[in-house]
Amino acid sequence: MSATSNGPATQVVPEIGSIVETLEHGRQQVMDVLDLSDERGRLIYLRPEGGGCEWTVRESGWGQVVGG
Repeated sequence: MSATSNGPATQVVPEIGSIVETLEHGRQQVMDVLDLSDERGRLIYLRPEGGGCEWTVRESGWGQVVGG
């Protein structure tokens, strides 16, 4: 994961292709990270490690998804 600055707080955004452990959905692969240039930060696309439905989370809500 790489630390990036988005406004006054530093956010940790996962690298594309990495596997992350989420609180509700288990192991997920990071498929893409889009910079939408707004106050909520980037949009992170995740998909279950074994395949399935892709879903998104805003950078501002990342800590709630991974428990960090």
